[in-house]
Amino acid sequence: MGAAPVILAVEPAAAVEGGEVTILGERLTAGGFPRVRVGGVPARPAVATATRLRVPVPPDAPGGLVTVETEAGTGEWGPLTVAARIAADLHPVTSPAVGADGSIWTTVSGSRGQRVPAPLVRISPEGRREAYAAGALNPTGLHLAPDGSLLFTSRHDGTLYRFRGKGPAEPLATDLGIPTGLAADRAGRL
Repeated sequence: MGAAPVILAVEPAAAVEGGEVTILGERLTAGGFPRVRVGGVPARPAVATATRLRVPVPPDAPGGLVTVETEAGTGEWGPLTVAARIAADLHPVTSPAVGADGSIWTTVSGSRGQRVPAPLVRISPEGRREAYAAGALNPTGLHLAPDGSLLFTSRHDGTLYRFRGKGPAEPLATDLGIPTGLAADRAGRL
């Protein structure tokens, strides 16, 4: 029958439901196609070799121990962290911005030129979703300024805006082409 599978690593160490992880090891297919579990939930490898398995994280997998079972035995590794879904029905064009309080700013940007009633979305650390109508189309690049205001670009009109949490956003710079991202140095300068 041979020796049991040995898991040397699971990469990345954190994943999302539907994302893929790679299991690295030895004898991962010893004695036939492996049976994989993520946090006790069955997961079918998309690719399987003796030293590498590519495995989609199954729906509702809580994370935890990763096991590979073959006719020769079972190998274990863990824990794998599986992120919890905190929001849906978003349309972010680029990365979110994360505040010092743990809140996440993202967008429901829409297609270029499409007006979305409340395109800026703040998700509190408790998971509460708040949508804001800032008066600008297609917010894209997001950055939280040192004063706590949200800076964002519009890929519709090529403008950099500042949003202070209520009321319309104020334009700071115009004629920027189609800006889709923002970057700042440690002092907060764009």
